[in-house]
Amino acid sequence: MVDYKILEDIPCYGQDEGEEERRYACASMGLFYVKGNGDLVPIAIQLHQDPSTENPIWTPNDIEMDWICAKLWLRNSDAQVHQVGIKSSVNKAVRPHCAKKNESQCL
Repeated sequence: MVDYKILEDIPCYGQDEGEEERRYACASMGLFYVKGNGDLVPIAIQLHQDPSTENPIWTPNDIEMDWICAKLWLRNSDAQVHQVGIKSSVNKAVRPHCAKKNESQCL
């Protein structure tokens, strides 16, 4: 199971702008199953942390397009967490070395 609770209530780009400029992120959760051939497949996805009638649990048994959209949002959550992790790792690992040299040589 993956849980992207860390994304809950994060500020998003354009949150103070009109709807056409707004960006969104969801703190989704996904439950996975390992098939006999070793493939890891999602079997349930919930897009927000609090269960409610407006926040269903999506499964492969739902309408195909609904299931595809749920997987898209789960992948988006994963990408958001990955980007933050990579950028903070690079900053922690590379920046101290750049401070010792001329920073323009490190870019």
